[in-house]
Amino acid sequence: MKKFTLFLILALGSPFVHSQFNVTLYKIRDFRQFNSAYDQITVMEMDPAGNLWFNLYNTWGGAGMGKFTGKDWFIFNMGTDLIKRELGLYVNAFAFDLGDSVWVGTDNGLAKFNGVSPEGWEIYNSKNSPIPDNKITALAVDNKYIKWIGCSNGNLVSFDGNKWIIFDKYSGIGNTINDLEADVDGNIWMARNGIPGLVKYEQGSFIDFPGLTDVKHIELGWNGQIFVTTKDKLIIIQNNEIIETIQPDPRLNCELYEVAFQQEGPFVSSNKGILQKIGSELKLYSKDNSSLPDLVPPENYNPVPLVYDGIAGLWFSFIYEGISASYASIGHMDKTVIMLPKPVSIDKPSYNFCFGESITLDATMDAANYIWDGVNTKDRTYTVYDTKTVELMVLPEEICMMDTLITNVGDKLADSLICMQSSRMTLYTSVDVFAQHVFKDEVPCVATVSADSKKNLIVWERTPEVGTASYNIYRETGTDIYTFLGNIPAGQLSVFEDTLSNPRTRSYKYKISSVDTCGNESGQSYYHKTMHLQISQGYDSTEVNLSWENYEGILFLNYIIYKGTTTDNLSPVDSIPWGYTTWTDTNVIGRFNYRVGVQLSVPCKPADLQGKKADSGPYSHSMSNIEDNRFQTFIGEQGIANARSYPNPFSHWTQIDFENPQNHPYQLMVTDMNGKTVRMVDNIRDNKVILLRENLPQGLYLFELKGDKVYRGKFVVR
Repeated sequence: MKKFTLFLILALGSPFVHSQFNVTLYKIRDFRQFNSAYDQITVMEMDPAGNLWFNLYNTWGGAGMGKFTGKDWFIFNMGTDLIKRELGLYVNAFAFDLGDSVWVGTDNGLAKFNGVSPEGWEIYNSKNSPIPDNKITALAVDNKYIKWIGCSNGNLVSFDGNKWIIFDKYSGIGNTINDLEADVDGNIWMARNGIPGLVKYEQGSFIDFPGLTDVKHIELGWNGQIFVTTKDKLIIIQNNEIIETIQPDPRLNCELYEVAFQQEGPFVSSNKGILQKIGSELKLYSKDNSSLPDLVPPENYNPVPLVYDGIAGLWFSFIYEGISASYASIGHMDKTVIMLPKPVSIDKPSYNFCFGESITLDATMDAANYIWDGVNTKDRTYTVYDTKTVELMVLPEEICMMDTLITNVGDKLADSLICMQSSRMTLYTSVDVFAQHVFKDEVPCVATVSADSKKNLIVWERTPEVGTASYNIYRETGTDIYTFLGNIPAGQLSVFEDTLSNPRTRSYKYKISSVDTCGNESGQSYYHKTMHLQISQGYDSTEVNLSWENYEGILFLNYIIYKGTTTDNLSPVDSIPWGYTTWTDTNVIGRFNYRVGVQLSVPCKPADLQGKKADSGPYSHSMSNIEDNRFQTFIGEQGIANARSYPNPFSHWTQIDFENPQNHPYQLMVTDMNGKTVRMVDNIRDNKVILLRENLPQGLYLFELKGDKVYRGKFVVR
């Protein structure tokens, strides 16, 4: 007996270690004395002893069934002429009971076979049993050794050796039961034509899966999963729920047949080859990209059965094409492990490169063909433009040898058959290439005023090992216009001081970006906005009004009010909910300093490459500028005086008082914090002016009265 060994190589996960499937093909010579032209094997099952049982089917009358032990072949033609006439030679299903019982479903009834003797048959059909249909299409034996029988007319039958029970709930023309499986709990799974295509019989009740139609085959997985095939889908079920549905690439035009469990991914047979579930996709192995043979003839083909051998191998049927006829054949795949080198980069020192450039890989060996990421080419090199796992198959020159020439000569027409062996090795490997993309998710964790209240600080926690070389810091200089302030190398402390800021005059918005080692810059982050605190006198000298702008950039619950007699002994005295930006302190006697803070939900811990933290870190708050309760009205050297408005802050109106004893005409101009004029009042001759809010948005505003003198001030609209 000769075997033909071909090689199909699959990846295990390591770039250097891969799975290889050795494919052994048993052709016509191995059991030609039992096999006739144009036979096909459409049913295969493995018994508990590891023997493979199969049918021999052809459209001219069937050819019986066989058994392969892994070494020897046996063909059973259903015994005596009487049994032949009773059963016929069309075999549709196998199931195994105790060690001496093989149950066989045929077109003419059910048979119990002892597996050895030509006369060792016991036949059950409509002549001697309650079987409702002689055409048996599916068989299973449960954990109590009850036989379950599926019929072509949709009837389900149970038989315990004595009692027959017929379930006709799903019977009818066109409702053929295609497959039966008994799970470890004794439940019966039924694949059938029509709707529902899948039914589970559990503790006396039927559970329908109405979304499935025309189910062909069922396979039980080791982890309680049920694998089901339809013509175009692989469906995975667990706990009676569909957890995944997978279709092959429509360009393959595959028709699916049977599924066989395998821990690294179930296999599915089709008219185009064998598919394996890899992740959430079905990868096709066929004659075009591996050393598998054609499984079916170009026409008049039947389903290809699959049987998992319980270790790592897979049995399958295929059609061996001779000179003048085709013959039923069986193949087997089993796995070994091989070591293969990676392709090398010929234009980079490693597999890393900058995005926007490219990397060229070299297969490092001469061959007839190369398959780079599924594309068959004669090019030994392959150029990659982005991060990916590159798969390479190397196809050396095929070596074909003339094998035995078999010629049958007799009274009949001579039939010559030429067999050829292919010693073709397909090598597979993969390599990960990495295109350095700039890191896009770096963000500030806080923008705050320094402890001495003189400058603003922008703080972030650098993300290590993402290829960042430095960080750019930006500040808003116009509405949604951000101007570059400076750059901090990635190796330095991730804190930037804005030396151009003046926290006592206004708030500021800041953004950052990342610059990678290739010089590419990310987009700018979401902004953080500092708090600008203002203090004004209330309705009498013992009231102090605080107002500030909302901190923006993070979510928080409260503002914390700090108070102290000096700038370095501030303590929290109150907190108010987010959304409120004013607070009044009463019964204030003497001078006090005030500040507003926001507590971060997680402290911000800047560090350099050596892990050294900032002297003032970690940062747990964003703080405003510090202001005190000294209120003065003065005239400077340039004739500019401060003016006071009240109430301040206000919601509806405020009154601005100034000195104008001669009733000179004055002009009032109000501007927002961007310098835009929002209100203008002319010909004011009194020593006060009442300003209505009208359409002024919430915020801080500056005002200026110009006339005989110049008065300036500010107010807050809340």
